[in-house]
Amino acid sequence: MKEKIVQILQENDLFRHLDQEALLEIASHCTVMAFNGGDTVVKEGEQSDSVFIIASGINVVKKVKTDGRDTILAYLMKGQTFGEVGVVQGVPRSATVLSLSNTEVIKLEADFFMEIMRRYGQIGLQLSKTLANYLTNTNKRLLRGGKRSRLILIFDLHDTPNSNILSRLLASEMHRQSLTSTIYAEWPEASELKVDAEKNGNSDGPYHLMESGLTVLSEPQKLPFGQINNLPLTTDRLLNDFSDVVLYLNEAPPAKIQFMGENLTHLIYLHNGTKSDMHKANMFIRSYQSLLHGREIEYYQIAMGQKPGQISGKNVFEIGENDFLDESYSGFEQVEMSHPLTLFCRKLVDRFERNNRVGIFIPSKYDSGETMDSSAIIDKTMNFMGGCFGGATLEEVKGVWNSEKIGIVGEKIYLVYAYTTAKDLQQYIDQVVAYARGLKSELRQEAMAMEVNKKLTLI
Repeated sequence: MKEKIVQILQENDLFRHLDQEALLEIASHCTVMAFNGGDTVVKEGEQSDSVFIIASGINVVKKVKTDGRDTILAYLMKGQTFGEVGVVQGVPRSATVLSLSNTEVIKLEADFFMEIMRRYGQIGLQLSKTLANYLTNTNKRLLRGGKRSRLILIFDLHDTPNSNILSRLLASEMHRQSLTSTIYAEWPEASELKVDAEKNGNSDGPYHLMESGLTVLSEPQKLPFGQINNLPLTTDRLLNDFSDVVLYLNEAPPAKIQFMGENLTHLIYLHNGTKSDMHKANMFIRSYQSLLHGREIEYYQIAMGQKPGQISGKNVFEIGENDFLDESYSGFEQVEMSHPLTLFCRKLVDRFERNNRVGIFIPSKYDSGETMDSSAIIDKTMNFMGGCFGGATLEEVKGVWNSEKIGIVGEKIYLVYAYTTAKDLQQYIDQVVAYARGLKSELRQEAMAMEVNKKLTLI
């Protein structure tokens, strides 16, 4: 057992520079502990009384937010260390570590760790480098939190015809509409994907870049951080570099999907539309809704091959067999915009994309405090917003504002808003601002208020 511990220590950044005698001494003070997948190794807030080195398995570092929800900070694998920060600083555990798979860890008591830190300066030097690396990765994750990141899982557990073609078209359409970097991958087998990608794109390491701009993970074995079999780890790393990750799965993943839930936004279940498939789909989705309770995830079913009108339900769609593409088609070639599958993907992605909200607040009083009839302005604004974004909604709210002329003014306010895609928001936002400026003069306002994605802006 001591030899095994020495081997693990030699693979760890903190200890790899020590000689054999020092490693044997440290190994004699170590304890090996085993955990099953899902077990808690350390818990946030507990006393930092030990340092751990992972001997085998994958662990996830999580922290509880103020609203009670978890955020994933990092994934740790064989040879990596955790718990050292709390021990060095003498503070409680700053995060919870869970075993994502069956795991073995090597445990060093805090007092002994501090002693060897004083005796071997190389350990302190390597620890400073490790902490700097943690800081870099955390900053990257925080930067990623400043932009939208989406993980879309598409399940085909019924050998559904045209399923991978539909998934590839959907990923291409997401890239086209979102104006962000999108990557598409398939699990567990990617050999067919590699062949199709090579026909239609240019190779770049583990990736192929399609003519459409979509990136395809065609050779996951070339990823610098491991193969796609570690789905939570892989998707987390991919989301550092891509805004959208679309993953097609024709097997249920063995890994616990709750560890992917932080970024999961859409779960799509493909099937053949039979009663049996519908029942399995509903059971599958309910199980994931329970598992990922509290996450803002949209769930969809797509029944392929059934006559239209055979099934119905919330977020349930049908694609008739006559709308299929020939199986010789890969899903990456250009398809006519009028083809039913293309139109379906555009419609579905448009539904995904309309998660941006822009609105204009219409006052009911002039800057003098005099009441006005806002009905004509509301109708005009509804028509303007509808013309830009394809529709608009009216909501009555109450508000107060501080007038430079008469002080605090309370009034009824009307909010005209629309949900739109990122592309349309970018295209029309200048016109919306210009329109609000025009209303400012027309309605004799000191300022007009706009809302963009829940952020208030004064014009």
